[in-house]
Amino acid sequence: MSTDSQVRDPYALRDRILALDPVENAREIAHLFHRDFQRALLPQIATGFFATISPPRMTRILIRTGELEFRNRKRLVDQMLIHHEMLSHGFVPGRGRDALRRMNEMHHKYAITAEDFTAVSVETTLGQLTAAREYGWRELTEHEVLGVVEFERVQALHMNIRDVPATVAEMVAFRDDYFDRQVRFAPSNRRLAESALRLLATVVPAHIAPRVEKVLMSLTDPRIVAALGYDYPDAAYRERVHRATREHAARDATDKRAPQLVLDLIASVYPDGYEIDRLGTHLRSDEQRHGRQDHAVPPPMCPV
Repeated sequence: MSTDSQVRDPYALRDRILALDPVENAREIAHLFHRDFQRALLPQIATGFFATISPPRMTRILIRTGELEFRNRKRLVDQMLIHHEMLSHGFVPGRGRDALRRMNEMHHKYAITAEDFTAVSVETTLGQLTAAREYGWRELTEHEVLGVVEFERVQALHMNIRDVPATVAEMVAFRDDYFDRQVRFAPSNRRLAESALRLLATVVPAHIAPRVEKVLMSLTDPRIVAALGYDYPDAAYRERVHRATREHAARDATDKRAPQLVLDLIASVYPDGYEIDRLGTHLRSDEQRHGRQDHAVPPPMCPV
């Protein structure tokens, strides 16, 4: 992760991406893509979560765990860090594989359908690409689209998600069909959305906090907004929010540092760093087994 605040050539990362093979080097391409669009991808943290809690059968499971109502800050940070480790290190032995193992251990505890796992993977991929296109400071290249799609596909296979569509067009078709059949309003959706918005109001800049609901719903698919029980803001308000988001994301052109908002969020949960085995949810026996603290841990890092 770069710590330089300014770069001489804003297109240096794009050019590195174009020199790589989108299949053989998919992980590196995806990592560089995230670095080049760090601020543009910030809305996807919220909108991706909203997509996850828009099917009632998912929110019924998630409410029973209590994690996303009562420990949502840690859950959000843990998810970001696990993805960061896999994005940075891949799936070979080491930190990336350790993060993958932690993710799979968590998911195996819950009765989530294969279709819902596929839907989350598809939404993650499409959400990243859409955010980069909508708010990014430069054009998104087809080369990096192929690399991001391939990385997310391989990640899904490592998570035993076998039916992820292979192309963007197939992903859009899958998502539309899934939304038609599974995404609808339920009180459980609204309950988790309210919990998430309370958390996000403490994370966003102070001037956004009083209207965080309206701002984030402006950035969210209207089908998901309806399923969460909120009103979709009018076109003029949505355009103002999109314009402000693009203006903020324009800093990605020359500022390759991690967004301070993200670093502050991570530090609020892990002020002294984190160890991968402690990320995510654990059964009580797991907590007892991992009770020993490892003090040789890395400092908080940017998950994008």
